[in-house]
Amino acid sequence: MLALTLTASAAVFGQAPERPPPVDEEIIVQVRSNGVARGDFTLIRRADGDLWIPASDLERLQIQPLREARRERNGETFYSSAALGASKVVFNEEQLTVDIDFTAESLQGTSIDLSDRRLSTAAAAARNSLVLSYRLSMVQSRGAPVEAALETDMNVRWQGILLRQEARLLTAGPGRHLQRGATQAVYDDRTNARRYVAGDVFSTAGAYGSGLTGAGLLLQKVYELTPDVVRHPLPTLQASTSLPAEVEVAVDGRPVYHTRVAPGPIVLNNLPVSGGTHNLRLTITDAAGRREVIEQPFLFTDSVLAQGFHEYSYFVGKRSELDSAGQLQYREPAWQGYHRYGLTDRLTVAAGGEGNRDFHNLGGGITLRSDRLGLLSLDLLSSVTHGGGPHAAGWSARYTYDSRFGSLVFGRRRFESGFRSFGDPATVPFPLGETRLGVSTGFGRLVVSADLARTVTAKERRDTRSLRFSTFLSRAVSVFAEYQTTRVNGTPGWAANLYLRADFDSQRWTSASIRGTAVGQTVEVQAGQQVPAGEGFGYRVGVQSDLGRREDARATLAADWHLRPANLGLFAAAAREGGFTVVQGTAAGALVGLDGFWGLTREVNDAFALVKLGVPQPGVEVLLNNRSRGRTDAQGRLLIPDLSSIGRQDVSINDRDLNILYSLKEKHRTIQPVFRSGSVIDFGIRRVRAVAGVASLIQEGEAKPLVARAWTMRGPAGPVSIETSSAGEFYLEDALPGNYTGTVEGPGNRRYACRMTVPDFPEPVLELKEGILCD
Repeated sequence: MLALTLTASAAVFGQAPERPPPVDEEIIVQVRSNGVARGDFTLIRRADGDLWIPASDLERLQIQPLREARRERNGETFYSSAALGASKVVFNEEQLTVDIDFTAESLQGTSIDLSDRRLSTAAAAARNSLVLSYRLSMVQSRGAPVEAALETDMNVRWQGILLRQEARLLTAGPGRHLQRGATQAVYDDRTNARRYVAGDVFSTAGAYGSGLTGAGLLLQKVYELTPDVVRHPLPTLQASTSLPAEVEVAVDGRPVYHTRVAPGPIVLNNLPVSGGTHNLRLTITDAAGRREVIEQPFLFTDSVLAQGFHEYSYFVGKRSELDSAGQLQYREPAWQGYHRYGLTDRLTVAAGGEGNRDFHNLGGGITLRSDRLGLLSLDLLSSVTHGGGPHAAGWSARYTYDSRFGSLVFGRRRFESGFRSFGDPATVPFPLGETRLGVSTGFGRLVVSADLARTVTAKERRDTRSLRFSTFLSRAVSVFAEYQTTRVNGTPGWAANLYLRADFDSQRWTSASIRGTAVGQTVEVQAGQQVPAGEGFGYRVGVQSDLGRREDARATLAADWHLRPANLGLFAAAAREGGFTVVQGTAAGALVGLDGFWGLTREVNDAFALVKLGVPQPGVEVLLNNRSRGRTDAQGRLLIPDLSSIGRQDVSINDRDLNILYSLKEKHRTIQPVFRSGSVIDFGIRRVRAVAGVASLIQEGEAKPLVARAWTMRGPAGPVSIETSSAGEFYLEDALPGNYTGTVEGPGNRRYACRMTVPDFPEPVLELKEGILCD
């Protein structure tokens, strides 16, 4: 292999070298690419001055391989630096270095995902589990017998299928009987964000009908099952740099991200910002001090889908409703559904409809998104009444502009007479027309909004005007005020409300409100303490009075106890004249079962988790999304009953509560819980069991330190690695009590048998007197 010999200190593409080599040379040089040191390379220097780079080294240079730059030599693959886009090559004969500058577009570049997706997020396994939630309430009203009601919600997950049954038992009144609630079988395809439901459901046709309750089959796209999927358009910022550079992203002038990047194209994807139009600014400052600024507006909204994404809901079955006794009654067969598709990031198309044996509706529409102009939706609908009934058309339009300065919403829809939907058209007529206008803006701490609405049906014409404002007088004191006027078929009305709240700390608060209408005015004063997210106590007391009528003054008291096995609640109301008018007590909780564990906990409305430390230590604080949820029991376990299956959930433990005898590898776990089911979060904490000592080699009855050796010994937990220092000392973690044996290579390449005995010990670290003996 030849060393690099240069007759000139530098050669630059486009300039002839002083004495070009007559033949190709294999050279070993240090390469610096676009200002970044890449290390030693073995290159081929061609007679024409071109450098050929081995294919295996392109990744080190972060160069994109181009087919036209591919070269073959002696069965090996190389790439021509000139064909790869090298704009300059400078050789240094004395230092044996090469500086190569490629165009920024030739480099692999940097791609950064700015969204809050986390690689550590894991979908919790759909384990077999049981959740039987209950709520028992007893009400005593003045002059009436005690009424009791028991509501239950049973959720059994078996082999990935969730079986649900709701029920309600009334023990007083004319409806004294058992009422069956919703019965469902649910399967979630969390990979593709699909939910399949058989049984009692609530369905909707989106913009192309109404909502209904029914029993049948329901298929939905539920993106909450895949929280790491970005389904709405988010901005992509692109730039390039030929040198290492610093990159800063700012939103409305406020920096939100800063990093350093290598030379090449720069792509920043999925910047998460709250809704509305915001100005984005990308600033690139390279190592030479050159600065480039790119600015663009972007409309952040979840009203449209990103290109290629679907959103849908389809139902077929029978419509249902509650009768006078609260029992589910199934009516006529019905169907309903809608489907939306992101044709581009700026255009979402949709279609949907609904129907039964009496009528059907069909419609379609588009939603247009513009970073500068806002959001515009337009839908066209048609309704046909079967059996020779009328054919009615309808349309709706909505325009939204939202920015950091304020928002504007305008909506208009019109329907011809005879347009149908579910329900009795005589009692629930479809609106013939509706117009809505809303504006809002902010001035520092003050937020002002106004709404105008006009709704026309076959029965009435209603006009509503509202003006609202809210502000913070200080960090702890807020004010909200609203004034509303109505006119129904020419009859006017008005209402006004002023609300003042003061927060003394994160839990204690007080408030006062005055409400006035054309009938009279009411004043109310309240004070209370928030119920903690985990276990604890909270209350609310208040006094309410109609101005001018002191005899109508009322007092209320509400108290809630969040205990480990249940929630207890008490509500009482008393009038100034006549004592208590109502007293209600509630008890709510759940029986849960998971992985052989059974326990009582507070009410479970979605998902729950069984947190295990792995060691029997009580009193360790467990947090959900950085808020305390309680402390572990004597076995080191805690039930968290209020997890949400929508999105990610962060569960962590306060490692300061752990005994020093225990070791913790990670104190945070990020999971996606399972709908109406349980998850196990095992932190796998282990007791610290470390031993230290000296390894000795026994030769002719004399023990000498076995220095600088590494070998393996086998013990109760399998093989362990032993390494000794220059003094023969060793340190071994996770050393379970028992006997350990192995062999080590000693002087003269001779193998020696080694043995070590570890007793049971309470200390974190034990110094072994004999250590390891090898002979």
